[in-house]
Order: sequence, then C-alpha cells, then structure tokens
Amino acid sequence: MATIDKYTEGALAKTNKANEMIDAINSLLQMRFETIESEEPPEVEFSDNNVVLRIPAAVGTKGYSDFDVTMCVNGSPVSKVILVKDAT
Repeated sequence: MATIDKYTEGALAKTNKANEMIDAINSLLQMRFETIESEEPPEVEFSDNNVVLRIPAAVGTKGYSDFDVTMCVNGSPVSKVILVKDAT
C-alpha cells in the first residue's frame, strides 16, 4: 500500500507534528496480520515501519472450506477468499 508523503515546505513542515502523525499513519498502512498458536494471547507489535497484529489461529473450522469469489467493488471486480460451511 502506498504511503503518505511528509511535508517539506510551509508552516506544517516547521512544526514537525504533522510529520509525526504521517509517520504513525504510514506504520498503520503497512500493518500485517500473523497467526499464532490458539492458546497464546493476541499480541500487537509496533515499530517505526509497521504494525504487526498476531492473533490466535481459528479453531473449530472443521467442516468449512475456502471458497474463491469475485465481488464487485465500486464497479470493479475484486477477488477474495471466504470461509464457507460445507454442506453435509
């Protein structure tokens, strides 16, 4: 995902506060998700470059399958994978 450019000229560049906010937002834009063992508690790791959210792997997905779909978003096709319950 693209990042937001910092201010280099003008009054906002002189205060640095706006650029601090842009750094924080850019970290969120680079967020990643990772799965951990189901008995471990969720974790959030912050760094200057990104945010990593570690969440337990789903339990109880027996009887469910991944299903590829194409959706219309703002008039454009978007491919997604959803979890669906198997018919039994």
